[in-house]
Amino acid sequence: MALQLWALALLGLAGTSASLRPRKLDSFRSETELNHLVVDEASGMVYVGAVNMLYQLSADLQLEQRAATGPALDNKKCTPPIEVSQCHEAVQTDNVNQLLLLDPPRSRLVECGSLFKGICALRALGNISTRLFYEDGSGEKSFVASNDESVATVGLVSAADPGGERLLFVGKGNGPHDNGVIVSTRLLDRTEGREAFEAYTDHATYKAGYMSSNTQQFVAAFEDGPYVFFVFNQQDKHPARNRTLLARMCKQDPFYYSYLEVDLSCLDPGDAQAPAFGTCLAASLDRPGSGGVLYAVFSTDGRGGRGPRTGLCLFPLDEVHRRMEANRDACYTGAREVARDTFYKPFHGDIQCGGHVSVRGLSVLTGAWATCGGVCAWPCLTCVHMPPCCEGCVRLHGCVGFPRAGQRGHPHGCLFSQVLGAPGVGAWSSEHPGALVWPGWFWGMCAAECWGPSRERGLGQALTPWSAGCQQEFPVWLGALALPAGQPRRPLGQGRAAPWRPEPDGRDRDHRERPHHRLSGHLGWPGPQGEAQGWGRVAPGGVLSAQDGPALTARLPPCPQVYFAPDGSSTEYGAILVEINKRIKRDLVLAADLASLYAMTQDKVFRLLVQECASFSSCAHCQSSQDPYCGWCVVEGRCTRKAECPRADESGHWLWSRNESCVAVTGAHPQNMSRQAQGEVQLTVSPLPALRDDDTLLCLFGGSPPHPARLQEGAVVCNSPSRSSLPRTPPGQDHVAVTIRLHFKRGNVFLTSHQYPFYDCREAMSLQENLPCISCSSNRWTCQWALLEHACQQASPGPEDGVVGAHMEDDCPQFLNPSPLVIPVNHETDVTFQGKNLDTVQGSPLLVGSDLLKFEALVSTQEPGTFSFRTPKLTHDANETLPLHLYVKSAGKNVDSRLQVTLYNCSFGRSDCSLCLAADPAYRCVWCSGRSRCVYEALCSNATSECPPPVVTRIQPETGPLGGGIRVTILGSNLGVRADDVKRVTVAGQNCAFEPERYSVSTRIVCTIEAAEEPCTGGVEVDINGKLGHSPPHAQFTYQQPQPHSVEPKQGPQAGGTTLTINGTHLDTGSEEDVRVTLNDVPCNVTQFGAQLQCVTGPQAVPGELALKIYYGGSEVPNPGITFTYRENPVLRAFEPLRSFVSGGRSINVTGQGFSLIQRFAMVVIAEPLQSWRRRRETGPLHSVTVVGTEYVFYNDSKVVFLSPAVPEEPEAYNLTALIRMDGHQALLRTEAGAFEYVADPTFENFTGGVKKQVNKLIHARGTNLNKAMTIHEAEAFVGAERCIMKTLTETDLYCEPPEVQPPPKRRQKRDTAHNLPEFIVKFGSREWVLGRVEYDTRASDVPLSLILPLVIGPMVAVIAVSVYCYWRKSQQAEREYEKIKSQLEGLEESVRDRCKKEFTDLMIEMEDQTNDVHEAGIPVLDYKTYTDRVFFLPSKDGDKDVMITGKLDIPESRRQVVEQALYQFSNLLNSKCFLINFIHTLENQREFSARAKVYFASLLTVALHGKLEYYTDIMRTLFLELMEQYVVAKNPKLMLRRSETVVERMLSNWMSICLYQYLKDSAGEPLYKLFKAIKHQVEKGPVDAVQKKAKYTLNDTGLLGDDVEYTPLTVSVIVQDEGVDAVPVKVLNCDTISQVKEKIIDQVYRTQPCSRWPKADSVVLEWRPGSTAQILSDLDLTSQREGRWRRVNTLMHYNVRDGATLILSKVGVSQQPEDSQQDLPGERHALLEEENRVWHLVRPTDEVDEGKSKRGSVKEKERTKAITEIYLTRLLSVKGTLQQFVDNFFQSVLAPGNAVPPAVKYFFDFLDEQAEKHDIKDEDTIHIWKTNSLPLRFWVNILKNPHFIFDVHVHEVVDASLSVIAQTFMDACTRTEHKLSRDSPSNKLLYAKEISTYKKMVEDYYKGIRQMVQVSDQDMNTHLAEISRAHTDSLNTLVALHQLYQYTQKYYDEIINALEEDPAAQKMQLAFRLQQIAAALENKVTDL
Repeated sequence: MALQLWALALLGLAGTSASLRPRKLDSFRSETELNHLVVDEASGMVYVGAVNMLYQLSADLQLEQRAATGPALDNKKCTPPIEVSQCHEAVQTDNVNQLLLLDPPRSRLVECGSLFKGICALRALGNISTRLFYEDGSGEKSFVASNDESVATVGLVSAADPGGERLLFVGKGNGPHDNGVIVSTRLLDRTEGREAFEAYTDHATYKAGYMSSNTQQFVAAFEDGPYVFFVFNQQDKHPARNRTLLARMCKQDPFYYSYLEVDLSCLDPGDAQAPAFGTCLAASLDRPGSGGVLYAVFSTDGRGGRGPRTGLCLFPLDEVHRRMEANRDACYTGAREVARDTFYKPFHGDIQCGGHVSVRGLSVLTGAWATCGGVCAWPCLTCVHMPPCCEGCVRLHGCVGFPRAGQRGHPHGCLFSQVLGAPGVGAWSSEHPGALVWPGWFWGMCAAECWGPSRERGLGQALTPWSAGCQQEFPVWLGALALPAGQPRRPLGQGRAAPWRPEPDGRDRDHRERPHHRLSGHLGWPGPQGEAQGWGRVAPGGVLSAQDGPALTARLPPCPQVYFAPDGSSTEYGAILVEINKRIKRDLVLAADLASLYAMTQDKVFRLLVQECASFSSCAHCQSSQDPYCGWCVVEGRCTRKAECPRADESGHWLWSRNESCVAVTGAHPQNMSRQAQGEVQLTVSPLPALRDDDTLLCLFGGSPPHPARLQEGAVVCNSPSRSSLPRTPPGQDHVAVTIRLHFKRGNVFLTSHQYPFYDCREAMSLQENLPCISCSSNRWTCQWALLEHACQQASPGPEDGVVGAHMEDDCPQFLNPSPLVIPVNHETDVTFQGKNLDTVQGSPLLVGSDLLKFEALVSTQEPGTFSFRTPKLTHDANETLPLHLYVKSAGKNVDSRLQVTLYNCSFGRSDCSLCLAADPAYRCVWCSGRSRCVYEALCSNATSECPPPVVTRIQPETGPLGGGIRVTILGSNLGVRADDVKRVTVAGQNCAFEPERYSVSTRIVCTIEAAEEPCTGGVEVDINGKLGHSPPHAQFTYQQPQPHSVEPKQGPQAGGTTLTINGTHLDTGSEEDVRVTLNDVPCNVTQFGAQLQCVTGPQAVPGELALKIYYGGSEVPNPGITFTYRENPVLRAFEPLRSFVSGGRSINVTGQGFSLIQRFAMVVIAEPLQSWRRRRETGPLHSVTVVGTEYVFYNDSKVVFLSPAVPEEPEAYNLTALIRMDGHQALLRTEAGAFEYVADPTFENFTGGVKKQVNKLIHARGTNLNKAMTIHEAEAFVGAERCIMKTLTETDLYCEPPEVQPPPKRRQKRDTAHNLPEFIVKFGSREWVLGRVEYDTRASDVPLSLILPLVIGPMVAVIAVSVYCYWRKSQQAEREYEKIKSQLEGLEESVRDRCKKEFTDLMIEMEDQTNDVHEAGIPVLDYKTYTDRVFFLPSKDGDKDVMITGKLDIPESRRQVVEQALYQFSNLLNSKCFLINFIHTLENQREFSARAKVYFASLLTVALHGKLEYYTDIMRTLFLELMEQYVVAKNPKLMLRRSETVVERMLSNWMSICLYQYLKDSAGEPLYKLFKAIKHQVEKGPVDAVQKKAKYTLNDTGLLGDDVEYTPLTVSVIVQDEGVDAVPVKVLNCDTISQVKEKIIDQVYRTQPCSRWPKADSVVLEWRPGSTAQILSDLDLTSQREGRWRRVNTLMHYNVRDGATLILSKVGVSQQPEDSQQDLPGERHALLEEENRVWHLVRPTDEVDEGKSKRGSVKEKERTKAITEIYLTRLLSVKGTLQQFVDNFFQSVLAPGNAVPPAVKYFFDFLDEQAEKHDIKDEDTIHIWKTNSLPLRFWVNILKNPHFIFDVHVHEVVDASLSVIAQTFMDACTRTEHKLSRDSPSNKLLYAKEISTYKKMVEDYYKGIRQMVQVSDQDMNTHLAEISRAHTDSLNTLVALHQLYQYTQKYYDEIINALEEDPAAQKMQLAFRLQQIAAALENKVTDL
C-alpha cells in the first residue's frame, strides 16, 4: 500500500463546530512582540524569544522564568562594547531576538539578538535567568546574527563528530550594517584560545564580496549525516528574478572547501507554460524511507497575469547528494570553453576552474574555490584528487504530482517513471536528467479568501479559486513548514530523528502511533525579515495562515483545514479560531508529545490541539468532520484517535473518518412485518466489527426490553417484539416505523440502528376514499382482500379462494366510467356507469350517493355490466363547479367506486348575456331572457342568442395627456362574447385602438387613445357587433396637458437612489403605468402617482447636470428647463470604532465627503455562513442573512453616526461584510485602518447570591471580553433608575461609581418588599445584562463632601488666579507693542487709500485692454522645448548660448554616424539602473564636482531620460530615499531639500517643472501673466530711472525712486515705416529716455505678436518730424546735456516733444543718421554703462558730486540731491493696494484646494507622508517644510521670479524687483515660522503683514486638501508620465544631452570604471566593458579591450 502521505493546510481565520463553543485555548501573553519559539522535547518546556525578553514556559504555557535582554544603549553603526564617549549616536535600542536554538546534550539555550552587532549568549535550559556565557568585547569575530531586524538569521546546533565539540552553524543575510559574513561555523565552548561564538577556524566563514543589503534571505538550516544544509533565496537584479539555493557543506570542513550550491526549482506539472516558482518560503527535512526528503514550499508573485501561486515540492536528499558529487567531478574535468558566460559567483572568489558541462542533458554551473590540496581531508568528501576545488551550481527541478496509470511523459520535461526505492520516493527522469519527479500538491491563496486545488481537473492542474468566493486582490505567500513525521520531536534546524517508515495503518514499526505527514505552513504578504505576514488564524495540525495584509473585506473568513490525499486530491474539513486579525508568526512548533502545536501571534503564544476528536458526539459527526486524526471507536462508542481505541487493530473496530463509513444496517429480512405476526428479523450490518466470544449484542425494538441477538452467517438476528409492545399506528397511515437499536452488552455501547416498519392491513383499506379493496391490495405490504368478509387481512402463504391477492387490485369488484361527466344543478339527470368483477355483489340492491351533498339514489341495471341512476335536483351556489366522488353500497357495505362527476352551475359568475354565451359548450348554458339569467338549457323556454346593447359603467383612467398613447380600460357588461365582437371604440371623440390580448369577455375592453389637439372632455362609445354603448355622465374622459413646474431635491449622488418629488399641474393624468421619468435616458422609477410625482433616480455614468424628462403615454411633456444634477458619489474616508458586539447598538462614526447629497442612510451587514460550519453544525443549518440598520444621526456633509445593527450570534460562523448604503450608493465599511467586524457578546458573572453589598464606593463586575468592542466612554451601567459612572473597563473587569444615595429599583417588586433593592444593569450598545441587586451600606462617611470641596478647591483657585494675572500682564505689554506697529501701518494705508482707489481704477481699465489683447492673441506660453530649455539651461553660465539651447554639436560629418550610434549605446547604458546609480554616486563623490555642475548634470540627465520618465522617476525615488536616510540618520531632516546641493534635488526640480507644464499652461498661467502685465503697466505709469533701475511705482523699497521727479504723460502717434500700418497711439512720459520710448512703442505696436519676434530697441530708429524737417531721436548725441564728466541721457522733454506728436519708427539705416550720432547707434544702451561716459537719467547718485566744487558747495549739493527715501515708502502701499487683487488671484490659482491638483503633486506629497511615517517622523513642521521645499520654493517661486521661463516676454529689472517681493511673500506664506514685526523689519514684510496670515492659511488648507484627495497610484502616475514622454521627447535635443553627459564620463572616466568594477552587479552585467566600448567609439581611439 502506498505511503499515506497527507498534509494539513490551514489558510486563515477559522471556526469550530457550532454545537460546541470554541474551547478556551491555553495561551501566554507577552508585553513585547514575540520573535521565536522552540520546544525541549525531553522536558516539554517551551522557550520564547521576544523583543527585550526571554520566556521559559511550561508545556501548558504557564510562566516559569523570564530574563530581560534589552533595551540597551546601542547604534547599528557602533562596535560593542558601547561607550557613549565613543558612540555619540547610541540610544536606548530594543533587542529583537534573531536566533533561538536548543543544545539539549549540554542543557543550554543559544540566543542571539539584534543588539551589539548580533552577539549571542548561552543560557541554562533549566533556568534561563542563568547566563552561562556572554561576551560583548570580542569584536567582529563574535558577531553572529544580523543586527538588522529585517534580515533573517537561521542556525543549527550540532557536532562535527559523535560526542565531539558542539558547533553552531549560522546562515544570515547581509544587512547594511552587518559584517558581510553569510555562512559561518561557530564554537559553543572555549577551546584553544578561542571564545564561544568565535569562528571554528579563521576560514570557517563565508563572506560577501560586496556590502549589498539583503541580497540573501535565509529560510532554513538542517543536517543530514555529515552534512549541513542551508536553504536561502537570492535576488538577482539582471535579469530580475529570485532564485532559491540549497547549500551543502561538511560539518568537519573548517575551510569550507566542501561548500556546494544548487538551484532548487519547483515546477507546476499541470501548466507547461508556467514559470518555475521563484521564492522558497519554508523548508524542512523528513525521513519517510532510507534517505531524507526535503520538503520545500515555493511561491510566485503573480506577475505575467497568472496570479499568485504556491506549490509544495519534494527533493530526495540521496539524489541531491549524488547530483552534487557529479557536479563537483564535472567541475574538475569539464571543458572550460563551454558556455563560460553562464557562471556566477555566489559570494566571492575568482572563477578558477570555470567550466560548463552537460551531465545527461543537465546544465551544470560551476564556480571556483581555493586550492584544497591533492587529498580530501574530510570524510564527507568523496574525491581522491582535488585540483582547485570548485563551487558547483546545479539546477534541480522538482516536479509535483503523482503519475496516472500509463502516464510516462510530462509537458514540463518531467517524466513520471517507475518509483525508486521505497513507496513514495521520487525519481529522476531518464529523459530529462534535470527534472526531479516527486509526489506533491499545489494550492494557492488570495487575500480575503483561500485558493484551493481544482476539484475537476485532477492532480497538478492549474490553480483555481475555491467556490467560496475567493477575491484575487493581493498575492499571498507560504512561509513556514514543519513536518512532524520523520522529524517528530525537533523544530526546524535542530537535529534529526532516526528514519522510520509508517505502516499502512499509520503506525510505525514500534507500534507507536505516528501522525500522518502533515504540512504546517504559514501564509501571508511579504514583510520584514522575509517572513510571511498576514491575518492570524491557525488550525490544529498544520498552519498556513494569512497575516498583516490589507483588510480587503469586512473580515477574513476562516480558510479550511485541507487534507491532501496520496492521489493528489484535496479536501477541506474544518478550521479553528485563534485570534481575530492578529498575524501568525512563522515559528510553528509541535509539542513534545505531538498532540498539540504552539503558534505565536504578535504578542501571544497559543497551544492548539492537533485534533479534537472527543468533541464529536456521534459516529456521523465524527465521519463528517473528515479529520484525518479521528475515527469512530466502535467498541467504546466514541470518536478517538486510533491509539486511544483499545481494539483498533481488529477488523471494523476503528473506522477512519476519511474513507470508512459508520456501522450501519444495510439490509433486513424480512424487509417488513405485520404487527399481528411475530418472528425473527435478520439484519445485515456493515461493517460488522469482529466479535469475540465474550461480545454480546443486544436488540432493542423501540421501547421494548432488550434481548440478546445472535449471529447467523455474518448477520445479526433479532426477535420481533410482541404486538402489545408496539406503538399505535398513526392516524392516516397503514404502518408504524420502529427503531431497532443494536448495543454492546458490555457498557451498553450503542452500535447502530435501523428503522423497521410494522404494518396493519386493517388500516390499509381506508387510505383511499370509496376504494377499500383497491386500497388494501395495492399497498406495498402483503395484504389481501377477503371478498366474503369484506375485510383487509394479512396475506396467506399459499393460494386461497375468495380473496383478492396482494398487488392484484384489478381483480377487485368496482364501478367506473360514469356518463355524463358533468351534471347541472337544479335538474334531474340520468347517469350511466360500468361495473366489473361483481360476482360477490350480485343479488343485492345497489345504492349510489354522495356524503358531501347528502343524497342516495337506487341503481338500476340496464344490461349486464351497465348500470344507471337519476340524480335529484342538486344545488350548489358556492362555486361554478363541484367535483363529486360517488360511493356505491351493496348490503350496506362500500363497493369500490371510481365514479367521479362534476356538478356545475351556469348562473355562477355569468351575470349578463355575453358571459353566459361564452361558457363552455359542454355545460349547455343559455341566456334566458325572461328570467334575465344564465341557466341550463332544459330549464329555460325562451332562450335567446342575441344579447342586449353594451353597457359602460366605468372607465379607468378618466384623464389622459394630449399626446395620447395611454391605455384606457372600459368596464361594463355585454361588451361582447369574444374579441372579434368589438368593432370600434372612441374616447372623448377620439379613436381608441382596441387591444384584443387584454380583452375580458363581456366585462372589459382595453384600448389605446389617440392624440388630441386641445384639452377636451367627452364620453366613451363602444360598437359591439353594431350595437352601441355609451358611458354615463359620471364616466367621462378628459384630455389635459400635464405641466411639471419644479423638482426637489436639485442634486443627488451619481449612483442614484435619490427620491425626487416633482410638483406641477395635472400630474395625475392617466395612471401610474403611463408615466415615465428619465434623466439622460436612465429611468427614474415612479413610486408615487398623484398631484405630486415621486420617483427614484437611477445611476449615471458621469456626474453632471441633466434635464428631467417626463413622458405620458410615450409622449414627452414640455417642462420649463427642470434639471437635476448628479454629483460624485459620497466618499467614505474613515470610521471608528472598528468593531461591534453582535448585539449591535454601538455608535459608529463615519466620516467622509458628500453625505449631504443623501436622503436615506443604512448600515447593512451581509452574513454568509461558512462552509465548514454548514457541514458541522448540529443544531440546524445556517442561512445567509442580510441585516439592515436604519438608526443613524446625520451631522453634516462629512459625518454620519450609525448604530450598528444586531447580527446572528456566533460571528465566527459567518463571513460578515459591513457596508453603508447611501441611497443607491454602497460603500464597504473598510479603510486602510481595517474592515469593520463583529465579535461575540461579552459574558458577565452574576453577583454571588444575587446581591452586591455596596461598601467601597465602587461596584465591581466581572466578565470576559468586556472591552473587545466597547470603551469606557460608551459603556453604561445603572443602579436602579440612576446611572453608575464608569471608572474602569478592562477585558475582565468593570468598575463604576454608583449614586451617593440608594436609588429606587427600576422594576419595583409589588409583593416581595424584601427584594426591592435597585438592580445593577450593564448596557453595552443595544443589550442589557442584569447582574443582580445592589444593597447600600448605611454607614455615614467620616468627612462630609461639603467640607472637603472648599478646602481643596479654594487654594487651587487662588494659584490659578495669580498665574493668570502674571500671564495677562506680560501679554498686555507685547500686545501694546504690536498694536503700535499695527496702527502705524493702518495710518499709512489710510493716507494712500484714496490714491489706491484711483490707481486701481486706472489699472483695471488698462488691464481690460490687456485682457482683450490676451483673448485676441492668447497668452504667449512657450512651447515645451523652449520652456524646458529656459528652466533647465538658461541659468547656466553660457545662458542662451548654451549648447543645449542652440542644439549644435561640433562633430565632424565623417564621424557623426559613429558618434550618434555610440551615443545611442550610451543611452542604453544610462537605462541600466545599476550603471546610472553608480555614475551619479561617483560624480557626487568628486570634490571638484561643484554645485553648479550638479545642477547642470541633472538637467542633462532629465533631457536624456525624457523618453522614459517612469524610469527617471524610479531613479529619482531611489536617490531621494538615500538622501532622506542621510538627513534622518543625521537627526536634521528639516534641512532636506533646502538647497539644490545634490543631483537628486535638481532632478526633483526638473521633474516638477515637467509634470506641471500643462497645469501651468491651462490653469495657473493666466493669473501669473496678468500679474506680470499689471506690475509692468503700473511700473511704466511713472518715471523709471534707466541708469539706476529705480522706479516711482514699485513694491521693492530698494528699487524705489528717491526723488519726487516731475513728469507729464504724453500720447504720441507712431507710424511704423514700410509696414503700411495706421498711426498707433502710444502712452509715454516726457521724462522717458529714447530707448524707453522705443520699448513702449514696440510693446504697443507688436503686442499681438510673441515677444521673441519683436525688433530690439537698438535695431530701430525713432524719428520726430515737428515740421518739414525730421529729427532722429537718440539717447546720447551731440545735444546731450553735459556737466563735467557727466552726461544726461536724452528724454522727450530734452527734444521738447509735445503731446500728440507724430513719431516714425524705422529700421536702422546708417545713411539716415547724422554723422555725429552714428558712432553711438550700434551701442546706445552699452554706452550708458561705460565708465568714461558717466551718465545719469533722472537722479544723480548722491555720492557722485563733482570733485572740483568747494567743500561748502559740496555739502549743499549733497543736501539738495540727497533724498530721504523713507518718506516715499507710502508709494509702496499705493502700488501694493493697486496690485492686490492680481496677487490674490495668482495665490488662489496656485493654492486653492478646490482647483485640480496636478497628479505629480499628490503623488510626491503622498510619498513624503509615507516616508515620514516610515521613519516615525511625527513633527508636522518637518513634513510641512519638505512639501514647501519640494513644490512652492522649488518650482512656483522660480516661475514667479522668472516669468520669461514660461511666457514669451521680456522682464525688465524694475519689474523683476517687484516680482521678487511677491515671491518673498509667497515664501513667507509657505513657512510656519511666525515673523515678529518691528521697526527694523524689512519693508516688504511690513507691506504684506496683514495678508500673510491669510496666505499661510491658504497653504495649510492646500496641503490638507491634497492629503485628503484620492491617492494617485503608481500605475496612474506612470501612465501620466508616459504620455508626457510620448508627447514631447521628440522635440528635445536628446543627442546633445547625451554628448554633454558623456563629457562628465570622460572627465571622471577612471573613477567611474573603478566603481563599476567594484560593484558585483555591474560586473555581472559587464557595465565597465560596455562603457569602454562606448568611450572607444566616441573618442576615436583604440582601447585595450
